[in-house]
Amino acid sequence: MTHNPTPSLHSAPLPAHGVLSLSAGGDISDLDKWRLVSDERRSARDLGLLFPDLAERGFLRDPVQVSVYPATIGSFADVLFIDTYMRTANLARALAIAASADRPVLLCGQPLGLAELLFEHLRAERPMPRQVLILIGGYACPLGLERRICERLSDAGVEHDVIHGYGMAEVAPACLVGRRSSSGKINYRLANRHVAVEIHDGRLFLRRCSDGQPAMDSGDYARVAPASDWQGPGEAWHIEPSERRIAPMVRMALDSWTAADWDRRTGYVVGRDDGGVWIQLRRGVLSDSADELSFGLFEEQLGGSLLDKPRWG
Repeated sequence: MTHNPTPSLHSAPLPAHGVLSLSAGGDISDLDKWRLVSDERRSARDLGLLFPDLAERGFLRDPVQVSVYPATIGSFADVLFIDTYMRTANLARALAIAASADRPVLLCGQPLGLAELLFEHLRAERPMPRQVLILIGGYACPLGLERRICERLSDAGVEHDVIHGYGMAEVAPACLVGRRSSSGKINYRLANRHVAVEIHDGRLFLRRCSDGQPAMDSGDYARVAPASDWQGPGEAWHIEPSERRIAPMVRMALDSWTAADWDRRTGYVVGRDDGGVWIQLRRGVLSDSADELSFGLFEEQLGGSLLDKPRWG
């Protein structure tokens, strides 16, 4: 019998106790992609330090954090946390509870899964809180999808905003947070004092300041954001996903979609050898082109689910 050696764990031995979070983007062989969920006592009000208007507009007034993230992300120390486990029924209950108490919601998740559950909720005209702050991360959110999320919330009469998080499972979640400017770029700012940002040859590296370990290559590209694109103290960065994360043909396809396309399509696509892409439709939507596959047929033939990151690379 062939015996494969166990891959070594990153930077530190396996902890004796605590909550260990596996990377939402890892697969069965990624034994090194994990982090220990630590009690950093992060406050939701810290968002108000980076984005003062969020506090002024009431988004941080006793908010309820609702997670549709497919992994353990931890929670703010000063909010009520509800995990939906990516179940539509649980999201409906969580939003209705917040609405009945007239409390704003911090809705956290990865872009495609969050949009699928939220659009289904809005389509059913279920109760919504008056204010929703979308907190998305895990991978880059297409500009067209962000705009459509905002349009759908506006149509429902919900005051909203969108904050993007960027992190690494091996370093820290959402150690960078940003907001999209009128240029279409997201200006990311440091949101965790225990993490340092380094840029080497245009590549983004993140380093934990406390453990003496070398900076880790994110695999993505970054540059300092020009002062003309944002205002505020300190630095901000523009981050561009590598082609390993999103292939040019996939980026081109997603960038070409209209609002109507995003209403019909989940954003899960798989590249084809002929340069085109297979496209997954939202649940209950019928195909009207040869490139489109029903929600279930896409999963059956090409694999993946809302629990998985899209295979855009």
